[in-house]
Amino acid sequence: MTDRGRQAVPVHEGISDTDFRSLIGSRREPAVLRGGSVGPCLGKWTVDYLVDRLDARNVRVHVGQDPNLDFRTKNFKYCDIDIRELLRRASKEKNTDFFFDESEYYYLSLGA
Repeated sequence: MTDRGRQAVPVHEGISDTDFRSLIGSRREPAVLRGGSVGPCLGKWTVDYLVDRLDARNVRVHVGQDPNLDFRTKNFKYCDIDIRELLRRASKEKNTDFFFDESEYYYLSLGA
């Protein structure tokens, strides 16, 4: 553990598939992977590819204009959006469809 209860996340450079499975994947802990092969997903998983495979489902997101969410001052709003539309919006450099402003940030809670 480091300061304020934060845990350092290990960084792995150019790790092989076998090493990933045995050293990282089985531990189910956070890790940063750099320079290794992740298979065909980088070329295959375009926004359109993912959107075509996702089912319609509304998700609740935090939407704000500041990249740093502040739960004390609540500098964001809760908004509901279809997961496919969220993916489209989040992948754009500049939005033409937005809740409040073209520079907004989206934060999806992955909790149940």
